[in-house]
Amino acid sequence: MNEQLTEPIVKITDALAGLIQAVTAMQNPVIQLDLPSLPTLRGKRSYERLRCALTDKGLRQSYLAYILGITQSAVSSRLTGRCDWPMKDVYVVMDLLKLPYEHMSAYFPKNGKA
Repeated sequence: MNEQLTEPIVKITDALAGLIQAVTAMQNPVIQLDLPSLPTLRGKRSYERLRCALTDKGLRQSYLAYILGITQSAVSSRLTGRCDWPMKDVYVVMDLLKLPYEHMSAYFPKNGKA
């Protein structure tokens, strides 16, 4: 996918996910949404949305490794789904990217794929 399109698509997808979550949480919603689940960006790579967010912020795996106090290869293992992300590191990454915690599952989906 064209890199120039990735950032707007991520923002739109996040906004829609937030809207859907807000409306479905309401007991008596004014509008009913009957939308299919949001597509993944590429669907092939683990943690694709997280990778895009890191790229958009200009952050490299080596810098993330430094912040987390681990090796770059450990970050790579997590991004490829070979190793799990400890929750303490998930919160650090969400804070680093300035992302709200309620979007955590979008960036750290179960088994790495949305």
